[in-house]
Amino acid sequence: MKILLVDDQPDILEITKDLLELRGHEVLVAPGAHEAILHLKTFGRVDAIVSDFEMPDSNGEELRYEIEKIFQACPPFIIHTGCVNPVWKYPTTPQKIYATFHKTDLEGLFKALDSINENSSKRRE
Repeated sequence: MKILLVDDQPDILEITKDLLELRGHEVLVAPGAHEAILHLKTFGRVDAIVSDFEMPDSNGEELRYEIEKIFQACPPFIIHTGCVNPVWKYPTTPQKIYATFHKTDLEGLFKALDSINENSSKRRE
């Protein structure tokens, strides 16, 4: 599965990328929202996006809406954050986010990505 991983913390970005690659995923990394959009414009479609919530240039919620605005759609979008309870700006955000996990909950992240992968495999059959 091709995943776009977005996080402004280089250590978190690298560790999470390595762990996802060990699980067999192809991972593109972006240190912020602007770079994430550039990756999507350059490399095209991804199967899922895993984004930090709080970043200097934007937050995960705003990134998700920007992607939908530019590309008219957004792949499954997971918030992987250090925030205990992210405060959503838009009331429809919880329905548009596939899942939200604390950065320490890697098992939850892996299960959500496995679920996305299973669902996309079933749609292709």
